[in-house]
Order: sequence, then C-alpha cells, then structure tokens
Amino acid sequence: MTKKDLIWLSCFAAGVAAGHFGTKSSDPEPLSAVLEPAPVEIKEALEAYPVVIIGVRNTPFGLTEVATDKGVVYLDQSNTIGIWGHAQALSTGRNLSAPALGEMARFNAMAKYRSPGEAVKLPIREAGINQIPANQAPNQRVAEQIASIRTAPQIDPKSAVEKLKPAPKENLTAIPKIGFAPDGSVLSKSETEVQVQSLFSKLDDSWVVTYPAVGEEKAQVAVFHSHTCGYCRRLHADLDKITAAGVTVKMLFYPRSGHADENQQMLSAWCAPDQTAGLNALYRNTRLNHACESLPEDVRQQRHPNPIHQHQWLGQVFGVPRYGTPTVFTSEGQVFSGYRNLRDFLAKVL
Repeated sequence: MTKKDLIWLSCFAAGVAAGHFGTKSSDPEPLSAVLEPAPVEIKEALEAYPVVIIGVRNTPFGLTEVATDKGVVYLDQSNTIGIWGHAQALSTGRNLSAPALGEMARFNAMAKYRSPGEAVKLPIREAGINQIPANQAPNQRVAEQIASIRTAPQIDPKSAVEKLKPAPKENLTAIPKIGFAPDGSVLSKSETEVQVQSLFSKLDDSWVVTYPAVGEEKAQVAVFHSHTCGYCRRLHADLDKITAAGVTVKMLFYPRSGHADENQQMLSAWCAPDQTAGLNALYRNTRLNHACESLPEDVRQQRHPNPIHQHQWLGQVFGVPRYGTPTVFTSEGQVFSGYRNLRDFLAKVL
C-alpha cells in the first residue's frame, strides 16, 4: 500500500468548501507549468480584488489554482470560496504551487519594460456585480460601481470615430461594455461573440495600424498593445510569422504608464509616413520624432489625426485593465489576453 498524503494549504485567508479538508490522495505530480486563460466566471469571482489574473489550471485535489500578480489563490468548484497561499505535499515537502509562483515572478519581472520610476503596483479593479447579494438594495456608491462595470466612459463626440459612437438612446450615455446589453443585463457567450463581431466590423483602416495577411487572408484580429509591455514585444516579434500564416493584425494603442512620453512616442509612430515601419522602430526602442502636421495633405486625409484616446476608450469597452496588454479580439468574436507563443496564438485565431 503506497503512502497517502494530505494536501496542506498554507492560507492567508481561511475557508474552503466542505469536503476538501480530510480528503486523502497519493503524492500528486507537480502541476503542469501550462496556464490556461481564466474563464469568465473566475474573472467575475475575483473582480473586486486588486489583482491581474495570469492564468488558471485544475489541480488533482479538487480546487482550481489561479495565478495572479499578487500570489496564488485556490477556488472551490462554485468559485465562492478562495484560499490564498500555496499547496504542499506533506510526505515530500514539494511545493505544488511552484509553477504558478514562477509564472507570477515572470509576470512581475516584466516591470523592466515599464517606464523608469513607474510603480509596479496595479490599480484596484471596479467592484464586481456578482459581489452584491441579490437581496441587498445597492446604495448610491454601489450603484455607480455597477454602472461603471457595464458601460464605458463616454468620449468627446467631436473627436469620436463616427462608426464607434454609441447610438442615441434615452438614458444611455455610453455604449455597453463587452458582455453586457444596453439595459445592463448580462449577455450569453453567443450574444457576446456577436457583440464583438459587430465592434470589429466597425474598425476603419484610417483608425488602426494594419499588418496585412500575406497571401490568402484566413483571419483578422485586433490587438490592444503597448511597446512598454513585455508580452506585446513577444507578439510583435512574431508579427511576420503571424501575417505569413494568413492573419491580418490591426494594432490599437493602449498606453499603460500614464506618462506623457509613452503617449507621445505612440503618436509619433502613428504619424510616421510608413506606420508599420514607425511601429517596428518603436518596438526596437528607437526614439521617434514624427508629426502628423508634416505629412502630405492627401496622407493626412486618409488617417485619423490622433486615435490613441479613442483606442483607450475602446479598451475600456472591452474591460482591458491598465496592465492587460496584449488583449486580442477577433472578427469571429473571440477575446483573449496575453501572448504565450506563436503556436498557441495561431491555434486560437485560426
């Protein structure tokens, strides 16, 4: 008879679903180092916490492991109870959370790509609608939080791209965020895909930097990106291979640092005579000094003078957090964040 072990969880916050403690199992193998994207229900469960979800994986001891930038949390099957800490096999002392902690370390190491002096601390996300008990009447502050989750801030109509303006509607000051209807109700997965497809179809070439597919076009994607983002650099380095596979990539600027220089360099890349060459130079850390006023009149007429603010607004429609780049959405209605490698990316979009 092989020795049995209990899985020991070191906790910062106590609590686990009934039945998890006291369940014996053999010494489990180390968890896979491959993280999967977090499903919507897990994102909603952790929405009220100041963390960025890096990825998730199932465990052999009945809990879902969630790697975040602040540590590892284990969720029960209902995603209502969470335990912060690490899992350890008692007989060997093996830290079963090591792969997730390694992903956290790598994620936080990307701080070197941020602007000098920029804090690594991430902004606290808006409170999630699912954290409000159904039988509790929301106060004014909670009501405002609910509204902020469901709608994106309205931009100046004078500078808005016509195709992306919200349709006039009584008591509607902004278009709904992805996953929500104008009345605030939650959309189904298929309805959300249609919503994303509709927004994608409205992306005008004068409003994005486009890397066209080579040969037959098999897919179209749009990417919220920043040259200060390590994972965006991985994606950008593979753009030639991505387009060679038949994928057209539309790049949307999404500044992360809040520094004027980041915005200025993005705008300079946008104003380059050859925009893809300008963006490539930006990702090579080349200082740019292009101005749209210097472009020929016919070129200026064919592109938006400065779409960065609108790109940020659209990112908020998609719920992209400050350090949520790259976030990708496709013409077929899929949305996902991060960039692992070329093979994984193409498997998602083709």
